[in-house]
Amino acid sequence: MKNTNNNTQTNCEEGNTEYRYCNYATQDDGAFIVAGGGIGNGNAYAQVEKINNKYYYCEYGANPCREYVGDKIELFDDNEFSIYS
Repeated sequence: MKNTNNNTQTNCEEGNTEYRYCNYATQDDGAFIVAGGGIGNGNAYAQVEKINNKYYYCEYGANPCREYVGDKIELFDDNEFSIYS
């Protein structure tokens, strides 16, 4: 398991990767604000967005980037959620 800024990544038994995040806030459009961005890359913040029924980890700022993380979501009671394929 890799832990970076309260986000974790694990490899599932089927070879899929599961990403677990802490939701700091939910935007009006349904995007989740998560830890990330600003770690030496000049980005200001990160969020997980749902686009065409797929979830993407997105960073915004000087060097914006977007990475596909899965198409399924599991929400937990403690403001955490997992995304996987």
